[in-house]
Amino acid sequence: MWVGAFCNLPRDFFDRIIIDERYQGSATDDSNWREILEYFNTSAQLGLSITL
Repeated sequence: MWVGAFCNLPRDFFDRIIIDERYQGSATDDSNWREILEYFNTSAQLGLSITL
């Protein structure tokens, strides 16, 4: 779904991807974020959360 918005960019377009509040579902199999992270899989990816 969201990958379509980015499909005009090459997979190696981003050097880094930083996601805030990653725990809120970006790791689930059906997450839109997961599609984007898998598409840009050559980038360094950092997921952050402040939850203690």
